[in-house]
Amino acid sequence: MALLAFLKTAIINFLIPMAVGTAAYKGLCVIEDARLTATTMVALSGTLIGFMMASLSMLISAADRPFLQNLRRSGHFKGLVQEILTTAILWIAVVVVALAGHFVVGDYQRYVVAIATALLTLSFIHFLIVGRKFKMVIEILSAN
Repeated sequence: MALLAFLKTAIINFLIPMAVGTAAYKGLCVIEDARLTATTMVALSGTLIGFMMASLSMLISAADRPFLQNLRRSGHFKGLVQEILTTAILWIAVVVVALAGHFVVGDYQRYVVAIATALLTLSFIHFLIVGRKFKMVIEILSAN
C-alpha cells in the first residue's frame, strides 16, 4: 500500500508536470516570443492566489463551529490549511518563474516558460486537491 501511495505521489507531483513542461518546451518553438504566455500565467496565478487566501479566510472565520473544532482535534484541519498554503506557494512560484521569462530571450526563454508551465500544472493539480477537500468541509458544515 505504501508503494502505491508513493507511486501516486510521484506521478502527480513529478511525472505529469514534467510531461506537460516538456510538451510546452517543444510547443514553444513555434512562438517567437513567449512573453505573452508568461504574462497570462502571471495573471492567472495571481488571481488564484487570491482564491486560496479567500478559502483560508473562510476557514478561519468559521473557527468557532463545532465541526471545525473536531476537525482540529482530528488533525485534518492542519492538513487542509497546509495544502492551501502549499498551493498558494506554488502559485507564487509560477508568478516568479513566469516573470523571469520576461527577462530572458531565445532558447532560455523557452526553458523558463516551460518550467513555469510545469509549475502551473502542479499548481492546478494541488488546486483540485484543495478544492475537493474544501468541498467536503463545506458539505459537512452545511449539514450541521
